[in-house]
Amino acid sequence: MLGAARMIVAIQSVRQRSYIPSLCIVVGILLLGCQKPMTTADVQGIWVPDGTSAQIVKQSGGCQIKIQADGAFSATVPDYLMVTPDKAAGKTMAGNGQWAIQDGELKLAFGEVDGQRINWGATPLKHSGSGSSSVLWFYIGEEGGRRFVFHRNE
Repeated sequence: MLGAARMIVAIQSVRQRSYIPSLCIVVGILLLGCQKPMTTADVQGIWVPDGTSAQIVKQSGGCQIKIQADGAFSATVPDYLMVTPDKAAGKTMAGNGQWAIQDGELKLAFGEVDGQRINWGATPLKHSGSGSSSVLWFYIGEEGGRRFVFHRNE
């Protein structure tokens, strides 16, 4: 009789645990649905690297991105944003161009880089947070790896 009782408890436990993955999926979908879309107000302004990201850049002079409301930008950014990781050396590249919000990301289309006219799309920037905790960021190398983070210079 004791063995049958243990079997019933084990079956009930398995049934309860089988709902957990489904519950996690539902909660995840709800959280994603609660994020508001990125707007011009979210990205307009001057962005500079946070302390950890600034240490990644080996070249002096610093980085910044100036996003204007009219769709123009000027930037001095780490080469990690502009070239593949195997070609990046921690130097900066300066340029300007047009920006747009597409598919929930900030896309920078450079028309000039380091004094040369060029049509160059950088790695799209992701946006997280709001207000003073708002950040723009991209992965250095593979997705899910180390991030380069810009915060609004207030």
